[in-house]
Amino acid sequence: MAATAAILAGATLLAPATAHADDTAVTAGERAAEAVARANASAAEARGAALDAANRGVADAQSKADEAAAHLKDAQTGLDAAETGRADAQDALDAALSEQAAAQADRDKAAAQAGGAQAGIAQANRDIRNAQDAIGKATDALKTAQGEQAAAKADKAAAEADKAKADKDADDAQSKADRADAAAKDAQSKADRADEDRAKAEDDLKAAQTADPDKAKAELDRATSDKTAKDKAAAEAEAAAKDSAAKAADAKAAETAAKDAKDRADALVESLENGGDAGLKDLKAALEAAKAAQSKADTAASNAEAAAKEADRAAKDGAADAKTKADEAAALKAAADKAKETAETAQEKLAQGSLGFYESKGSRKAVDALNGYAKESWLRLGDKDSSTSLDNMLKALDRIDRANEIRRSLGLPEWTVDDYQTAMAQGAADYNTFSGNLEHKTGTFNQSQNLSWGYDDPYQGWYTEEKIVWDEAVAKDPSLKNTTPYMLQLTNPDLYQKVGHYLNVIDPDTTVTGAGYAVGGRYGFTDSANMASIGTGVSVAEYRKQIETYKAGLENAGDAYRTALAKAEQAAKDAADAADALKALEAKAAETAADLKAAQADAAAKAEAVRQAQEAVDRAQAAGGAGSKDLEAARADAAAKTAAWNTAKDTTAQAAKDAADKAKAAEDAKADAAKAQAAVDRAQASYDGALDAAGSAKDAQKRIDAAKAAKADALKALDTARADRKAADAELEAARKAGDTARTALARAERRLAAADRAVRDATAAKTRGEADLKAAEDRLAALGNAGSTLAAAQNRLDRANAVADTAKTALEKADRALKAAKAAFEKAKADKSAADKALEAAKRVQAAEQARQDAQDALDHANQQVADKTHANQSAQDALDIAAGAALGGAVETDPAAIGTAPAAGGTAPTALGETGSGVAVPLTVAAIMALTGAGCIIIRRSQPRHSDRWTDITE
Repeated sequence: MAATAAILAGATLLAPATAHADDTAVTAGERAAEAVARANASAAEARGAALDAANRGVADAQSKADEAAAHLKDAQTGLDAAETGRADAQDALDAALSEQAAAQADRDKAAAQAGGAQAGIAQANRDIRNAQDAIGKATDALKTAQGEQAAAKADKAAAEADKAKADKDADDAQSKADRADAAAKDAQSKADRADEDRAKAEDDLKAAQTADPDKAKAELDRATSDKTAKDKAAAEAEAAAKDSAAKAADAKAAETAAKDAKDRADALVESLENGGDAGLKDLKAALEAAKAAQSKADTAASNAEAAAKEADRAAKDGAADAKTKADEAAALKAAADKAKETAETAQEKLAQGSLGFYESKGSRKAVDALNGYAKESWLRLGDKDSSTSLDNMLKALDRIDRANEIRRSLGLPEWTVDDYQTAMAQGAADYNTFSGNLEHKTGTFNQSQNLSWGYDDPYQGWYTEEKIVWDEAVAKDPSLKNTTPYMLQLTNPDLYQKVGHYLNVIDPDTTVTGAGYAVGGRYGFTDSANMASIGTGVSVAEYRKQIETYKAGLENAGDAYRTALAKAEQAAKDAADAADALKALEAKAAETAADLKAAQADAAAKAEAVRQAQEAVDRAQAAGGAGSKDLEAARADAAAKTAAWNTAKDTTAQAAKDAADKAKAAEDAKADAAKAQAAVDRAQASYDGALDAAGSAKDAQKRIDAAKAAKADALKALDTARADRKAADAELEAARKAGDTARTALARAERRLAAADRAVRDATAAKTRGEADLKAAEDRLAALGNAGSTLAAAQNRLDRANAVADTAKTALEKADRALKAAKAAFEKAKADKSAADKALEAAKRVQAAEQARQDAQDALDHANQQVADKTHANQSAQDALDIAAGAALGGAVETDPAAIGTAPAAGGTAPTALGETGSGVAVPLTVAAIMALTGAGCIIIRRSQPRHSDRWTDITE
């Protein structure tokens, strides 16, 4: 701390001295900055030299390392070449030694042969003659054997052809026999079924023959006529009863009115006889009673009117209901009649198969198509195995579902089903199943058709298998993708025959289809499919629904008729009940109308009674004390009214009796009409039963006739089938005999050919052996004839081989020495390379250290420069402050520039003027500035430390 204080004090004391320097002198800050700059430049130059030296050391080391690497590579190349040369020399020596051994062996053999050459030549000549004789004999034997071989092959080919023909004939005969068996089985089945049908029909006929529709009709007509008369009588009796009831009501009303008039007349008489007042009082009471009775009668009339209106409305509703039920009964009766007709022809329609289906739809073209094949024996219309059976039609639709599944997967529109295409496809299926032919029958298609025999899934062949062929063809010729089936058929018929079914399946232009499926034939069953671009079809699901509905309707026709009949009978009963209800409602309406009329008459009578009572009161009041004349008049009036009342009572009694009699007569007539209706119902039921029985008889007779015809046809077909089977058996037996003969001939030809083949092989082998013996003998003769020259040649070869072997040995020794020298050079180059790499690493470490030191020194120099710059700035500020202070004092203080200029510098003893020096003052100023900026803790230390043994590095902290 004391040292720091002293430095700060020195800086403080020195600072004013710069303020008094001559104006022309360089400031201490500037001199300090210049000194620092010069020092930094010197240091930088020294550092640059050191770094350059380090860089040159790295470059030199790198150059030496590269040179050592090149030497190492050259040494490796030399080593590889030496090793290759040594291997080549060894191979050459091995070959030379091998040749030397072979030459020695040949030389020894030639020497031995040269000794016995004459005997060998004689033997070789004998061997040549023997070999030539053997070759001649073998050649003759070979020619003979080859001739026999050719004849045996011809016999074998002929025998194979005969066998193939016999086998084909046997297969054809067997197929005919199988078809004949199937036809016989089918015919026998039909004959048996015809017997069963005939027996059932005969039983039905016997049961039906007991019915008598004419008698039942006559009874129905009689019952109907009687019912009509009874209904008329009942209606007339009902009308008479209603009329009598109305008359009785009128009479009763008249009686009541007469009674009321009598009572009022009697009251008037009584009033006059009692002196007037009492009578007037009674007349007024009678008037009030009459008014009350009138009010009650008016209410009753109003109620009767409402009841009459309600009864009339109910009667109208009943009439409408009766009409509705009568119409419904008539419609159900017509439906029952239609169902009966359908039931009677159901079996016939079912037997027609698809023809009946098309007829029910009105599909004229489809009907015409099937009728066009009707005379052909191969069309089995409606037969269970025929494609025209309804069950097989449904199976054919499964095939179309499979086709549409494929077309959906390809993004193609699904096919719809068309009656006409289906009918033609059925013709094709039956033709290919029952005619014995397998072909596209003319008239069974109008655009495209596919046929298949024996495939569980025909689209396995039509689509899957042919698609493989098509894809392979397109891969070879991509232009085929743009070819239509028709053009392909014209331009490449061979390919079309292989892929035509596939192209029909994926044809985007076809929209409608029809399919046929028949059971039987050579392959078990046949599928046919027609496709066309023109036609109107429905979906497969809709077509299946149509067939199933039609089939179920026929199969259930009997039940449907019974159901329809029950509905018709129930509707008839409901209609009769409605008619009876209507009669009751009409009777009720008539009754309420009569009640209304009676109530209205009663109300009118009550009104008249009120009027008359009012007149009586009025007369009594006017009469006052009237005399005997008025009394006599009143008595006469009362007597007349009493007589009128008595007459009215008699009339009412008689009208009531007449009404009761007429009502009973109406009830009796209604009961008679009901009995007549029951009789009509019984007669109608009997007649319907008789008609059913008669219809059953007709149907039974038709069935009997049909069964007889079917039996005759079946027996005829059975005879034909048996004849066909007999002929087929004969053909089969002949074919089997021919086959046995052909197989025997073939076996004999095969044995002959085998012997000929052996003879050819033996002769060929003998000739080959003779030729080999001849060549060997000739070679020996030639060798023996040249025995001397052969020995000389063998000796020359041996000499050359010995020389080559010696040369190869010398070359191998030289190669061994070269390899040893190359290995030594390689090891030295490798050691030099390792040393150069180590020297390069050391130079790089020196370079890195020097670079790091220089980077640190550059950082320190930069920091010192910043300090010098700040010190200069502070000094300039202090100078400005001193000048300002001097100006303020007015020049009161004078300083001798010379004195200051000769003062000792803080950094040394030389009396240098401030304007001429700077380093002496710069250091304290720098130190002072640093301490002023950073604080009293700043200490500068300079030290040296060893870096390498041959140099020192200064480090400043």
